[in-house]
Amino acid sequence: MKNDKKSFTFLRLTIGVGLLVFLFYQIDFIGAIKLFNRINYLILIPILLYLPALWISMIRLNFFLDNKINFYKLLKTYWISSFFSNFLPGNVAGDSYKVIVFRKQIGTKEILKGVIFDRFSGLTAMLFVASILSFLVFNITKNVYFILIPILLFIVTILAIFSPLHSYLIKIKSVEFLKRYIDEFKDKFVLSSILSIIFFVLGAISLWSYYYMFGYNVDFLLVLAFYSAIQIVNSIPISINGWGLREGSIIYLFSLILIPFEVSLSIALLSRMVMLLQTSIGGLIYLFEK
Repeated sequence: MKNDKKSFTFLRLTIGVGLLVFLFYQIDFIGAIKLFNRINYLILIPILLYLPALWISMIRLNFFLDNKINFYKLLKTYWISSFFSNFLPGNVAGDSYKVIVFRKQIGTKEILKGVIFDRFSGLTAMLFVASILSFLVFNITKNVYFILIPILLFIVTILAIFSPLHSYLIKIKSVEFLKRYIDEFKDKFVLSSILSIIFFVLGAISLWSYYYMFGYNVDFLLVLAFYSAIQIVNSIPISINGWGLREGSIIYLFSLILIPFEVSLSIALLSRMVMLLQTSIGGLIYLFEK
């Protein structure tokens, strides 16, 4: 089992690195790096928006945990988990760290419930935004899949929450608690979804500010539509924290509105560097606590 996990992690790493190498080979990498000279004071927007986004994530998780976690401890744990997520598969490492830290305080089932539905809430909000704005992308590409995929995924997600079918499907005693948690999630669904939508809007503002800083005033709703699609691609668990997937999707989507590949590659790399810098604070917290 351990060897299988190591092999899968190595495969993800290989895919992520392979995608990045392919992008660097296809696009003028040196030209993209030279575009860093366009960096100005607007870089403060994505840097400063990290804390509000982190705060919203903390509120959402603690909301599912009935506010049982101390704010300061939750902040430290979230920052550390964000750091770990940079280098290990997807968000699994960060979520696992949260479970390890809080399971003694509130119990394994409770923290697992919180983490799972925290992710589920984010996924639902992401698909909702992508579905609503999918027509903007369709108007550009004329590709019906840009409408069908997010809408179908959103419908499936909503049915998984609100459909009475799960009441009949979950009959095994060992997983009966899932039905209880799903029913509880229904009651908290609206507020958690609003928080998740705000979170994605902040992410889209950050992405918009990068392009504006580089001289491209893109319609914000279109950026939000692109950002939702990027996050959907980024959630596909085939690379380490979306390495290669995120960069490739940014380059492709913004090329649809005739933004040069080198510009989008430069922005993708710069935003990745800023994210690493922001989350590295979590790594420092972890080292000092140890």
